[in-house]
Amino acid sequence: MCDIIGIGDIMKKSIFDVEIRLDFKKEFFKMLKYLHYAENTTKCNRNYYTFIGAIDSYIYKYWPYRGTTLNCTEFLESIGISKFFFAKPDCIDIDRFLYYIEFIYNIYEYAMYSGSICVDDENVKAVLENIEIIAEKLNYKFVQQGDKFLLTKRDVNVDSVINKVDEDIALLLLEYNDFKVKDNLKRKNEILKSIDKYIEKNQSEYSNIDKDSYKSFGYILNNFGVNHKINDKYKDITTDKLLKWYDKAFDLAIHLIRFADVKKINKERKELEK
Repeated sequence: MCDIIGIGDIMKKSIFDVEIRLDFKKEFFKMLKYLHYAENTTKCNRNYYTFIGAIDSYIYKYWPYRGTTLNCTEFLESIGISKFFFAKPDCIDIDRFLYYIEFIYNIYEYAMYSGSICVDDENVKAVLENIEIIAEKLNYKFVQQGDKFLLTKRDVNVDSVINKVDEDIALLLLEYNDFKVKDNLKRKNEILKSIDKYIEKNQSEYSNIDKDSYKSFGYILNNFGVNHKINDKYKDITTDKLLKWYDKAFDLAIHLIRFADVKKINKERKELEK
């Protein structure tokens, strides 16, 4: 006899409320199946190819970011996704998978913008549409920067301030969370230096908003190799610890920018009360 005790608790949720954990390796296998191997799915120059075949046949050589590579497979190999992972998709790791979906998303957007291909297969269409869903489930999103789409970590704190700053600073704030920058000490250093210049332009405002946070932000940048060479006191700091201090400085910058907006709202409210 089946035990149905607790079924009421289960039925409190609909199928739309149940969390489905994403198996990125399974998604990679699915994308290989329909984008690389499924024949006669995509039309280009009156001929039908696999999706990747259609890209390679005409579009790829015009893509401005191909470097010296001649086709999609060669480009994927150049960013660490060799044919080994095509034969053994279960061996793909999360970083390589993120590189893969960022490439597919960008080359597809480029192809659609140029109007050079037509995807006729519904499975291929669905797999391509899935990319944004996959990114979201992995807590990432695509952000357009010129003619590129960068895959960045979703961050509600960053999202809350990007409309409060100049466009060039907004793009830098978004880039800091780009998955490719995660362990890139040099690029994080450069971004923080630019953010510091922006904050220093408004020094009188930010220094009065939260003096401790402003002081901490400046201390990190001045002593950990951003504005000056690393203080001798910290000369033996590891790269891992340095990255963590850079991330703390970034969090402080977001706090100062957001708190400045909060102060303006409070000031406006006080004006209303008069």
